[in-house]
Amino acid sequence: MPIAAGSASGSAPSSVNASGGGQRVLAMVADEEIRVSGHHGVVRVRVPLGNPGDERLTVPAAELRGAAADVLDARAHRRDLVLFPRQSRWFTLAFQANRYAAPGEYRGELLVGDDAQPIVVEVPESVDLRVSPSPVLVPNLPGETVRKQLSLRNEGNVPLSVAEIGPVVLDDELLACRAIRRASKVLYGRPVSVEQIAVELLQQAGGVTVEVGFLRVRNPEVTVEPGHGVVLELEIRVPDKIDPRGRYTAITPLYTTDISFLVVPGPAGPREVPEPQGSPATKEPGPAGTASPRTRRRPPPSLPS
Repeated sequence: MPIAAGSASGSAPSSVNASGGGQRVLAMVADEEIRVSGHHGVVRVRVPLGNPGDERLTVPAAELRGAAADVLDARAHRRDLVLFPRQSRWFTLAFQANRYAAPGEYRGELLVGDDAQPIVVEVPESVDLRVSPSPVLVPNLPGETVRKQLSLRNEGNVPLSVAEIGPVVLDDELLACRAIRRASKVLYGRPVSVEQIAVELLQQAGGVTVEVGFLRVRNPEVTVEPGHGVVLELEIRVPDKIDPRGRYTAITPLYTTDISFLVVPGPAGPREVPEPQGSPATKEPGPAGTASPRTRRRPPPSLPS
């Protein structure tokens, strides 16, 4: 497999492994493994090369053989390696790593010119799960079950299993305000200490949390393979006793990311305000041609003649 190459500055080795005559390009660390590590992005390998001949030499494209070739791929562009007569120098070879290669060691050979060098590529485990959308918007419909979809993509190199999410505790964004209002009603007009105020606030905050409850999220169990994605079907039941005009948040961890839910109220519709008892609007209309006492008009005063 051809690979990209570019020169790197550094001191040259003191000797050249030049067995035999003629112009050859040789790796000067024979019989030693090259070990590199990486699973994402560009992996660079420094190799010392030498030209024992008397003419300028362009190094042919290097190749990878064996299992290492399944992990490291050539980049799109390349630069030739040029060695002048009897010159030795370090060169940097650039590879594009396969981010979805499974963890482990991959052995092979790196061929540069006439020489082959054993190479070992170490691939560490990578867990990278992407979730979309975030947050999942849930309409505030107390007691209702809402269906939503969640997109999962595995950008790591190990399979990831997702079980049922289950109950997720809701947080009221106005928790502090509600607790303060409730505590104020209890403590108003009473001589209390700071400790009593703190205790009452904590009790009221706990009461609000218990009333809010949790979302119950049901979903099928799935396994997401590296480099693949799935769409997860969610059934979300909204608690019965939450304020339909309130806004609530819920977060549950999943591997290295979080699934967040935002319970939001819908557009406000017309509200029916009950009329107080005995109001004119609830009285039966009087006989035709007569007005109710509250709407009967007095005759205008007569003008003096």
